[in-house]
Parts: sequence; C-alpha cells; structure tokens
Amino acid sequence: MSAHKVARLIPVPGSRPVKFLPVLLAAGVLLLLAAAALQFLPPARPHPAPGGGLQFSIAGRPLTTIDYGATKPIQDTTRGVNVFPAFGTTATDGAQGFMSYSPEVVGLLKQAGVKILRFPGGNWGDEHDPSYDQLDAFIELANQLGAEPAVQVRLKGGSVAQALQMLDYLNNPQNPERQGRKAPFRRVKYWIIGNEPSLYGHLGNTGAAYTASDYARDFIQYAEALKAVDPSIEIIGDEQHQYSPGNDLKDANGADWMRTFLSKVADEEKRTGSTLLDVISFHRYALHDAWDNQALLSDAAKYQAAVEGLRGEVQSILGRSCPIAITEIGAMAESGIKDEFGEDSVVSALWWADSWGALVSSGAEYTFFFAAQGLHAPLAMINTDKEPLPTYYAFAQTALLSGAMATDVYRDSRLSIYVARDSVEKRLSIMLINKSNNRIGGVRVQDLGGEMGPKSPSPFELPPLSITVVVLQAGQSMDVSTYGLEQAQQRSGVVEWRAAAGQSSAKY
Repeated sequence: MSAHKVARLIPVPGSRPVKFLPVLLAAGVLLLLAAAALQFLPPARPHPAPGGGLQFSIAGRPLTTIDYGATKPIQDTTRGVNVFPAFGTTATDGAQGFMSYSPEVVGLLKQAGVKILRFPGGNWGDEHDPSYDQLDAFIELANQLGAEPAVQVRLKGGSVAQALQMLDYLNNPQNPERQGRKAPFRRVKYWIIGNEPSLYGHLGNTGAAYTASDYARDFIQYAEALKAVDPSIEIIGDEQHQYSPGNDLKDANGADWMRTFLSKVADEEKRTGSTLLDVISFHRYALHDAWDNQALLSDAAKYQAAVEGLRGEVQSILGRSCPIAITEIGAMAESGIKDEFGEDSVVSALWWADSWGALVSSGAEYTFFFAAQGLHAPLAMINTDKEPLPTYYAFAQTALLSGAMATDVYRDSRLSIYVARDSVEKRLSIMLINKSNNRIGGVRVQDLGGEMGPKSPSPFELPPLSITVVVLQAGQSMDVSTYGLEQAQQRSGVVEWRAAAGQSSAKY
C-alpha cells in the first residue's frame, strides 16, 4: 500500500441508513447510548463564566467551559522532528545514513506540517562526523519542506575546530569546500552543543566522571567560538537526557545537573556581558523499562509542571527569560511495539497529541518529536516501509490547531481538550483526545460568543482511543476530523466531515 494512499483524507457520508430496525428498538438503542455516555462523564468541573469561551456537553449534560481569552502563541518551532543522515550517504568515518529522503517521505512530512528539523538526530551526531554529502542532503531536505534547520555539533569525540568547520561550510556561501559541489544553501540559525552529556560517563584517558561543570565548561567554549564567527546564530543546550518536574537529575558528584549548568553559564555571561545560551533544552521519554498504556495516557499532565519549573529556574539563575526546547521527546526510548498499527501504537499517538497540547499551552517554544523516519514504532512517525504510523496522524491532527493556544485546558483520566484561537483566520480549533476504549456520543461544542460555528451545533462522536479536531469558523460552519484505533486497524487515514450552517445532524 502506498504511503500517499494511506495518508489521504477520507470523507465519510453524513449519515448511515438503518435497515430493518423497528422504531422502538432504535429508540431503545439511543437511550442505552445516552446512558453509557452519562456513565463516562466525570462530574462537571466548576468554572467561572469566561469573557469568551467554549461550552462542552456530552449527551445533554454540561462537561466544562474553556476560556480561550488567555493564550500562548503556537510557534512553528513546536512542529519539529529529529531527522537522520540520508540513506545512501556516508559519514567521514564510514557510518551510513539510514533515513529515507524519498519523495514519498518528503511529501508526508510536508503534509504533516513539519516546520523545523534537528540533525543528525539522537546520539548519531556524538558518534560520527557527518560528511559534506550528508550536510548537503539535509539542507536540501529542509529546503523542500520549507523547514528551519537545527544542527547538533559533536561534543563527545569532537572538537571546537570541527564545529567551526561545519558552521563555516553551512553558513558561509563563499566557503571553498562549497565551490564546484553545487551545494544547496540555507543558513542554519540553531546550533546544539552535544547530545545528552548527562549520559557521557567518562571521557578521555583520565577515568574521571564527566560532570555538569565539565559540560558547562565545554558548552561555554563551543558557544563563544561559534558566536565569534557568526554572532547571529542561536545556541541550544544543555540537552540533558531526562528532565523531570522535580529536576532531580544529579551528576557523579551529586550536583544538580541543570542548576549547575545554568549557574556556570550565568557566571560567564555576567563576566563577558554577552548571551551564550539562547534556548534551554532537555530530552524526555515517558516510559523506560516496560510498555504501560495507562501510565502513558496519564503522562502529559507532567509537562506543565516541568515547563513552569524550568522557566522559573532559568529566570532565577540566569536573571532573564529563555525559550524552552524539548529537542527529543518520545513515548519510549527504544522500539517497544510489535504491531505498528495496533492499540499500543495508537496510544503512543494519543500521548503525543496530548503532550504537544500540554507543552504548547504551557508556553514551550520548541518541540522535536523523535523521530521522522528510519526507526520503528513508537520512535518514528513514518515506518521503514514509508507508511505513516499512528503518531504521524497525531502530528497531522495537531497541525490543524493554529494561532494561539488557550492556557485553560480540560484533562481527566479519559478525556483531554485543547482550544486554539486564530484571529487572522477567524476560527477556533478544538482538539479532543478520547483516551478510553469507549465511544463517547452526543458531544456538543458551542461558542458562547456566538461568532464561531453553528448556532445550534450538531452532536458528534469521539471513537474509542482517538484524536478529534473540530474547527469552528465564522458563517456557522464546523469541520470535524478524527483519527484513532478504528482508522489504524483499517489503515484508512484521517476521517473528516463538515457540518454546514443549518445542518441538523451528522454521524460517523
């Protein structure tokens, strides 16, 4: 099955004819469905009446009201992925690239709305030195996608001289190595120093442990050298391998990794009067030892505390604000799913949509899913057969939310709701994530301001384990798109339908 066929949006008729079903039996079924929906509902949360908001109800019972007055901008840089060197290219040490840059993959990434790329992706960049061929292929990929490139320079086993050589090749169109190569040019703004230095252990021949102070020292050396050549670039660090809301990661000497790094950088910035750290970064994988759907589906709520906690630490230690990047984010740090289109893979997709919503509503400026292609689920959006995986469709669903994300969200054990307001396009986008194995019927969404969507909104359904995006626009229109377990099992892609003004009902 071709990737483009799988990715195609498939419209669904507005209704299904019911044959040979007595009227009384139909009424009984509807009553049972309503009762099931009411059983699903948690108690409606108390909420003050907002100046502008959306009211949600299920089976006629109020669920919540979300105020979309207070928002955080949805940055293009939150739609990022890690990419690897292209298949068929060779690093300077002989390491082979393993990600497809084929037209099928490029088309899928463009359709999903990918806007920024981290290269060479993961630990590869601290184990190998990319060749000019690999750098050229990466820049060409960024050009084709219209995406911002972000490059990680090698720290473990690398040198400042190597980093400067890469910077000059990529950002200097007059670089001698570019002459005669017909190398594509796209200036690289973002530069990342190393990958997960908190896992380096021991470096060199001394046998001494690599500490947070060691990384801060090396980061400062690299950052000062790179910015001396090109002051316009932005430097990203510290890339620690796991950041938690409690910020409890320690180095071999028992020093807090993040706080030590920030303190050393702050001292150097005060000494020189220059900015070295432009974006503070970390990695986070929700699961470690074993796959656990229940734990994964409850994980997204932790991101708000993590982002707010880190923002506070940065302000306190650096004495200024600093954008936050999660440069590697995934459900699990290794392949742990056998059925790429089964329930576990769909749960990882729901986790990604929920996590993205939590991060953006908390104000995170950069996110990079791990990874685009070349690996297996749940690590990749597109599998090695160039087929879009469930997480790909989750990524595509989140791309429907634009403008600014409401900081007010609804989340319980079975349902998460995020709202985005686009003042330019004059629309409201709502993402509803059904984390339960039960179908939720009779869902209604109504704009309290009466400006967006139908005056009498049609009810719709949330299929089991699914991501549904509702777009309300002026003129009383309502577009609905859904992807979940049912679509994954059928390999059918996203289902969409439109409820136009005056339309009384619509069903799957």
